[in-house]
Amino acid sequence: MKKVFALMIALTLALCLCACGGGGEETDPNAGLYTCTGIEMMGITMTPEEIFEDGDASIELKSGGKCTFTMEGTSETCDWTLDGDAITVEVEGETFTGTLADGVIVLDVMGMNMTFEKGE
Repeated sequence: MKKVFALMIALTLALCLCACGGGGEETDPNAGLYTCTGIEMMGITMTPEEIFEDGDASIELKSGGKCTFTMEGTSETCDWTLDGDAITVEVEGETFTGTLADGVIVLDVMGMNMTFEKGE
């Protein structure tokens, strides 16, 4: 009887340990919403409000290399990769490159160097 009871306790503990494992998908420390704070084109620096009708431009980096790129109210699902501080964002067949460091993305988007800052 004691052996059966000990076996039941051992099985219960093993099941408890299995239930505690995993924890799901790890979050990328770079994941989050980055909002456009400035745009430089041909040596001229402008605010998003000066370029976009509604002043809207952002990138939301998600874990697993997916992101959402939003400009002027239109959002596109895209992919992103990071190699050191070099970031690449692919949107509808277009590839944009730049840097990601200290919560700031500087991305070359069709000749515009767009600066995005990570929100809190």
